[in-house]
Amino acid sequence: MKSLLFRVGRCVWPTLLAVTLATAAYSQQDFSGRLVTSVLFQPAKQPIDERDLKDMQLIRVGEPLVPSQVAATIDHLFASGLYDDIQVDAEPDQNGVSIRFITRARLFVGHVGARGKFSDPPSRGAILSHAQLYLGTPFNPEDVETATKRVLQIMRDNGLYTGAAGAATILDRETNQVTIRFLVNSGKRAHYETPTIRGDTKLADSTIIRATGWRIPIIHYWRQVTSALTDKGIDGIEKKYAKQQRLTASVDVDSLDYDSRNNRVKPTLKIDAGPKITIRALEAKLKRKKLEAFVPVFQEGSVDNDLLTEGAGNIKNYFQSRGYPDVEVTFKTEPEKNDEEIIDYYIALGPRRRLVHIDILGNDYFTLETIRERMFLQTNSLALRYGRYSETFRKKDEEAIENLF
Repeated sequence: MKSLLFRVGRCVWPTLLAVTLATAAYSQQDFSGRLVTSVLFQPAKQPIDERDLKDMQLIRVGEPLVPSQVAATIDHLFASGLYDDIQVDAEPDQNGVSIRFITRARLFVGHVGARGKFSDPPSRGAILSHAQLYLGTPFNPEDVETATKRVLQIMRDNGLYTGAAGAATILDRETNQVTIRFLVNSGKRAHYETPTIRGDTKLADSTIIRATGWRIPIIHYWRQVTSALTDKGIDGIEKKYAKQQRLTASVDVDSLDYDSRNNRVKPTLKIDAGPKITIRALEAKLKRKKLEAFVPVFQEGSVDNDLLTEGAGNIKNYFQSRGYPDVEVTFKTEPEKNDEEIIDYYIALGPRRRLVHIDILGNDYFTLETIRERMFLQTNSLALRYGRYSETFRKKDEEAIENLF
C-alpha cells in the first residue's frame, strides 16, 4: 500500500504545507519511526548535482523515518530554485518503509532569437529587447504569450499592422532550458493620415499638422508610421507652442486608429495649449537673453517649481559674480489672466563690493600657489574689477581643496 506523505508545488511555503499534508497522511497510515529501507528519486536524473543532492537529502537508509527530516529535505530542494513540484510517496517495505521523491524540474529560459521577414524599425534587437525574456530566468508558457503580444505591439507602434508574430519553443531535457524563437513577418508598413485634433489648441489645425512632420511639404504625401516619427511629431508640436511662450502646453496621442482598407493610421491628438508664460526680472536690470538662459523653463519647455527655483539660483550666482555678494532672488507666480501667466523674479542686489582678500589658513603641506590654481574665487584686478565670487564658486573651491588633501 502506497501513501502520499507530502506534495509541494511552486509558490507554496513548503514546510507549512508539508506538515499539513503529513498530518493528514499519517491519520491513514503512520510511517513515522519505521526504518527507512530505501530513498529513491523519480526521475533518476535530477537537476541538482549528485553530491549536492546527497547533502540536501536528510533521510538516511537504516534509520527511523522522522517527518521533520522529510519536510526539511523538501525545503532544501526548493531553496535551490531548481524545482517546480515535489511529491513524497511512502510504501511499506517488509518491516520498514521505502521513500520516493517524485519531482518536476523547473524550466529556464535558454537562447531567445527571432527569424523571419523584418522591416526595420523595429530591428531584430529591438524586438528581442521588447519581448523581455532573459537567459536563465524561470520559464513560464504564459510569459511567452505575453512576450508575443509585446512583439506585436512594437510592430503596431511602427506601423506594421498587417504583420504577424508567433513563438516556437524547444525544450532541452539535459539542461532544462527552453529555446524560444520568435517568427516574424513584418508585412507592409502603414502611412499616417490627417489626424483628429481635440482640445483648446489656440493654433490652426494646418499649423499643428505641419509641426508634426508627418506629411511631406509641397507634395503633401503622408509618411510611413514609425514610433520614432510619432514621438518626433509630438515634440514638434510642443516646440511650436514653446516658441509662442506656451511652456505649459500638453500634447498627447490619444489613439492611433488603423484603417485596414487603405493601410492608414489616423492619430487622435489631445492638446491643451495653456496660457502664455511671461517671465520678468524686477528691481534689477537683466537682459532678456540672459534671463532665458538662466531660467531653465525655456530649455525644458515646461514650468514647475523646481525649474523656477533653479533659475533663481542661477540669477543669484550671476549677480554675485558681478560684485553683489548679498543679492537675494525670489520669484512669484501671478494668477492666469487674459491667456497669460506672469512669473516675476525679484532681485534685491544690496551694495556692490570688491573681493579684496582671500586667506587660506591651516595649510602646512601644499604651497599657496598649488591651492590657488585650483580655485574659482579671485580678488579684484584690472581684468576683474570686482573680483570673482559666488556661493557656487565658494562651494566648488571647498570641494577642490578637500580633494587635494
